[in-house]
This record gives sequence, C-alpha cells and structure tokens, in this order.
Amino acid sequence: MSAVLGDYVESTQGRSGTPNGNTYFDTAAGKLEFYLDTEVAQVDYGSGLEANKLTASNRPTLATLYAFERARRELNTTLRGFDLFLDGKYKRAGAYNFVNGRTFATLAEWKNVDASGWNEIDVSKVIQKSIYGAISLGNIEATSQPFYSFADGVPIDFSRPGPVSEGVVVYTNGGADDRAVFNIGVRTFGYSFSSKSLLDLPYSTTGADIGGFAITEAEKKWITAAGYTFDSVYTSPVAPFDGMTFAKLGSAVLRTGFSGADKEFTYVMENTGGGTVQEVMAKFDAMSATDDNINTATGNDSSVIHGKRESELYSVNADGKMVTKVFIKNLPASESQKIIFIADDATECTYAYYPIVEIAVGASAKVDPKAWYSVYYKDGAGNADFNKSGNVIVKDKDGADVTGSVGGTDISFPYDFVGNVQAGLPADTDKVMIVEVEGNGITTSAKTEFIVKKQDVNSVTCAPVAEDNI
Repeated sequence: MSAVLGDYVESTQGRSGTPNGNTYFDTAAGKLEFYLDTEVAQVDYGSGLEANKLTASNRPTLATLYAFERARRELNTTLRGFDLFLDGKYKRAGAYNFVNGRTFATLAEWKNVDASGWNEIDVSKVIQKSIYGAISLGNIEATSQPFYSFADGVPIDFSRPGPVSEGVVVYTNGGADDRAVFNIGVRTFGYSFSSKSLLDLPYSTTGADIGGFAITEAEKKWITAAGYTFDSVYTSPVAPFDGMTFAKLGSAVLRTGFSGADKEFTYVMENTGGGTVQEVMAKFDAMSATDDNINTATGNDSSVIHGKRESELYSVNADGKMVTKVFIKNLPASESQKIIFIADDATECTYAYYPIVEIAVGASAKVDPKAWYSVYYKDGAGNADFNKSGNVIVKDKDGADVTGSVGGTDISFPYDFVGNVQAGLPADTDKVMIVEVEGNGITTSAKTEFIVKKQDVNSVTCAPVAEDNI
C-alpha cells in the first residue's frame, strides 16, 4: 500500500532539529526529508498527536509528495518564495523530476519511496541522476531477498527482503549509464527461482519511470519434506552433500554408458557419496542461490563461476525428470531413469532403462537349501512360450539368465527394458513373465504370472508354502 495525500504533515524542522511533522522541505539545503513512524512516531493530523501514517507498509510515492508540495505551497506562503522541489513527468508511469538541484536528503529516503521513478535535475536543467522504480508483480516471500543486476551481472540486493518496489540509480551524469540492461531476480533455497529482464518488457531501456517484472517464487515442497536446509546442503554440508563438488573442466571429457553414443561434457559434478538425483538438485539449488565461486576446477580452467550469476544448473521436464548439462558421477543405478543429460553438442543423453524386478519368495523357500527359481517369458514369438519346448529364460541387463538357487533371500534383478528383444518380443514394451519358485523337502512349488512395466521397481510375490507331503 502507498501513502495518500492525507498521510502527510509538513514539519517546521528537519532532522537537525525536532520534527513536528513527517515531511520537511529544507529550502536552504535543497533537500526533501520524510520520516517513517520508526523515526517520528507521532504527528498532529489536526486533532492532536496520533500515530504517524507513513510506515514501512504505507510508503510515500513521488506522486503524493508532488501533490503534497502543491497543497502546501497553496497554504504556506513562505514555501512559495523558493523554487519547486518536484515537477511531474508522467503520472501513470510514476515518473517525476526533482528540479532546481533538489534531491532527497538521504539514501534511506529514496529507498523508502514506493512505486516511483525520477530524475534529479540541476539548476541548469541537466539531468544528474535517473532513478528507475523496479516493482515485482508476483509472489515473493517476506523473508526472501530479491536482487538486481546490470550488464556486468553482479547481483545487488534490494534494500529490503520481500516484494520489490524500490528506486535504483540507472544513470549518473559523468558516471555509470546502466539504462540499457536491467535484470531482476529472486533465488531462495527451498523455493523456485525466478528472473526477468528488460527483454520481458515492451521497451528497451530503463529511465526515470517504473517497470513491473513478473518474478514469482513458490515453495519446493520436496525440499521441505526432505528436511534439507541451506546449511546442511551447502554451508556445513552433511552426507551425501559433502561429497558433491562442481567443476568446469579445461577440456571436455568423453562420457560413456548411455543408451546412445558416447558424448563429451565440459561440466561435471563429483558425487562421491552416491547422492540421488533429488539430492543433486538440492545441491544445485544451494549453489545457484549464492554468489560464491562454485567452480572447484584447477589447472587450465579455474575460471570463476558465480552461482547466482549463471543460468540454473538444471530444469525438470514434464515427466518429472532432471535435465542438466552437468555430467553427474556415481549416481545410484536406481536413479538412472530420473535424469536426462545435455551433452556439449546439445544431444540428449539417457541411460539404458534397467527397472528392478523384485520377487518375494516367502519364508519356507528361504530356509530350503534346495530351493530354486527361474523366470520365463509367458508368450514369445512362435514356439518361444512357457510350457513349450522353445521356452525362453529371461536374462538380466548383463545377459545372465535369471535362474538359480534362492540362497536364503528374495530375488532381485535389473531388466534391460529398452534393449531386450528375447523371445522375439519387441524392445521397450511391457513384458508378461512367469516366475517359478520350488524347493525339495522344506518348501513346495509356486508359479506366478506378472508384468514388467516401464517403472523403477516391479514387485511380485511367488511364495510356495511349507512342504508337508514328504
């Protein structure tokens, strides 16, 4: 909320004295002062002292300060004898000018101005500064720290956390001219990142006006649910985050193991603790939320890479898979289908799909030293069916037959879903299988039909009962 005209009371003294209002026109120094309730708690609105209405949530705008000056010059004949402080430029864009060499008294003042942009023009009508009023239009949490940057990409925090409505110097006469590039963003660990630039607005430069940027953030509930914190992931990392380091290598390295051709990657993430895809994403989020140098490479490519200045290190596609140009080492096999790598030549690289088939064999089979198991395709091409002479035993991802002794444990094997063409069946399709578990003396026999689907784990029970016939 912004202040309205009735929220202002002219003071007869400035900070150097004892303010008796919340706005002071220092005609001698050419400075405009205003005071929020944290500085001047009470003012007289006409019926005795009451709470100052200028607050952190009800801040002045140049539009109402302009109107207040006009209102005071109508009634305060002394003020009429001095040059104006403010001149209107374009009301609907929140654009005004400080004229005649007038300015705000302190930096804190113009940082507390809401929804406004302005020029500071000297007595010779030369613009000395242009202040751009940046405004965020989406949700930003009250504790999140938004930032902005110019062409050099160096992030500069806004003066307060939470939603943005603040003036930024974009031009200084004889100094920097940053009107051509303006970026705004918010990166808070545990929330989605968001950034916008002038390219998202219908004009190509900033200036003494306002601009609204649709940056917004939302809680990443998977981070909250997992209990990850910025400290445990980044500042004082615990396992497996303490084994994750990012590097840009001096020359690309050929990576293998994909379902397609081997490909080169320049970026790599060490993952000595075998962190999951979700844990790697959390580490990437933490690195991208800081302006630290996240590149641990040494030697011929030890370039500085500031996390907050770079594009996000990953995205999540419509299937919920992580997509990244960073090759991640030592991922658990069970995580292989949760990630898509983008190689240096922009090729998508995925691992072959090896869903795990888990077979629960039951208690009696586990204690029978003669118990065995075998897995077959139910209906193959031609004679390759179970219960026919051409029956085919299923092979695991390494080409080994899925058959053997139970050995006191449940059975588990990885299946090459996208590559297996046994029994004349097409690859990358659901397969109907038969599992037999049979003992001799302690457990009986069982046969179970099940389907292996394209999912991380396929579970089936084939548990013969205890033998009481021998």
